[in-house]
Amino acid sequence: MDFWTYDLFSESSPSPAVAQVLNFGFSLFCFFASFCCSIYLLDLFFSLWTFAAKRIKLRPYSPTFIKLERQLQYACESEDSEIWCLRNKRLSLYEFKELVVPLLTQPKARRWRSLHLESNDFGDSGSELLFRTLAEEACACDLEFLSLKQCGIQHLPTTFRDYLRSERSTLRQLDLSGNELDDEQVARLATCLPSSELRMLDLSRNRMTPASMSILGNAVAESRLEELRLRGNNLRDEGVALLVATELRARSKLKYLDLSANTLSDTGVLSLARMMQSSCLHELNVMDNPLITDASLSVLASTLRRLRVLNISKLTSLTDRTARALVDSAKHSVLRRVIRFGVNLSPESEHEMTRIFHLVGSRTFQVIVVLCAAIDVKRVGINSPLRLLPKDLIRFLAEEWIGVKQPFIVT
Repeated sequence: MDFWTYDLFSESSPSPAVAQVLNFGFSLFCFFASFCCSIYLLDLFFSLWTFAAKRIKLRPYSPTFIKLERQLQYACESEDSEIWCLRNKRLSLYEFKELVVPLLTQPKARRWRSLHLESNDFGDSGSELLFRTLAEEACACDLEFLSLKQCGIQHLPTTFRDYLRSERSTLRQLDLSGNELDDEQVARLATCLPSSELRMLDLSRNRMTPASMSILGNAVAESRLEELRLRGNNLRDEGVALLVATELRARSKLKYLDLSANTLSDTGVLSLARMMQSSCLHELNVMDNPLITDASLSVLASTLRRLRVLNISKLTSLTDRTARALVDSAKHSVLRRVIRFGVNLSPESEHEMTRIFHLVGSRTFQVIVVLCAAIDVKRVGINSPLRLLPKDLIRFLAEEWIGVKQPFIVT
């Protein structure tokens, strides 16, 4: 249809070429307008259908829903797996309620020990429903590991605390990283720790502040926790000082502590150095705190007695001074490994650290040290038990541990 025509007797009428351009432009506009209206009406239809499915308890007929249902049925019928993984499924609250929760009450769920629910969208309501189901007598599974990483949880439900305190709880490891838990929610979680069976707790990348460290530290000291992950919470030196203060008052059972990416400086590391003198930590992670320098880390290295693994990766301010301090510490402690990628060390220091930690990390190291301490000799004869060891290893141990500085003769 031509909306503009050319009238020979009208001076205001456009030329034929202009009329064709105007007609084409108007037709194109009408096409796009009708297309946008169709998309809007289609989106409105699906929104109403989803709303009706949630309210009237209809099952939405979508390929994603049907595929997920088949996957869950297959996982439930499998006889071997003890791990149930629903990672990155983007489950909504409705899908989680209709598909996942009913499977937890089936007899075949008794074999499941690990449940991975990372990166789903069921939020606070879904977590409340999950812990209420786990606390019921009808629940068949006895979980030992539960991951709720990046599930949009802002508030810990009452059912969560009831489940941790109940006798039905067999949970040993809990991952709540990547959520939006603030100090108030962490304080509520801390009240459950002393009465729970948890051994590992991951609170990385939440909205914690230094104010929650005192309550959390007291709860950790009274609990059975052996592993605490606090990565990326911006705790700063104040939070570490509060955590160290509670650790000094009442020694906890922690063996692994992750304080990476928390804007720590030398003050926080010096606080950790005071704690390390009496702590039973086996592994400490302070990576990705670029404000830490050689001055504090050298002091920390001198206080290591029980620590076996130290992670100082991405500490860009460190130099060879720290490397020398860690090498000296490895000779008089049980330090076996230093993770240090992204640290600017000279090739000589890097080679020396690699050599030392390769040596002290060997399986026979403890036996060798005992032999060298018991047999204070400067010459290894044919009948010596040290005869069975490599020559360079004997020389190194003699020079470094039993104080023999002259050349060591092996016959």
